[in-house]
Amino acid sequence: VGRLGGAAIGAHPCRPGRGLDESLLAQGLCGVVETRNGRTPEALNLQAEDLAERYGLPATGGSDAHDLEELGLVRTRFLAPVRTRADLIAALAAGLCRPFLPQDEPGLRRLTNCSVERFRRSVPPRH
Repeated sequence: VGRLGGAAIGAHPCRPGRGLDESLLAQGLCGVVETRNGRTPEALNLQAEDLAERYGLPATGGSDAHDLEELGLVRTRFLAPVRTRADLIAALAAGLCRPFLPQDEPGLRRLTNCSVERFRRSVPPRH
């Protein structure tokens, strides 16, 4: 992926049956680890943090949303502006990213709730 100009992120790396083969990290084939996943138990997220630390890799977060209420519960905060695909890949490669939980900042949680409601109102009902 890196040779093709992309960034490989190991999503929910410690989840049983859906985890990440650690050899990908050892071989340098996966350069970022998702350490906070909204649908992964806390104990497994902590194992993912240990994995990222052991390999010295940047960490991201993701909601892994399966419905609107889960959307944005866990995010990645970038420490540099990300406006393009190239910006995103550069920020991930440079480790300019951190997992972020909006509930740690109540104003952002409120903003997420408003965004979800706005989206819900814009989608026509299913029949």
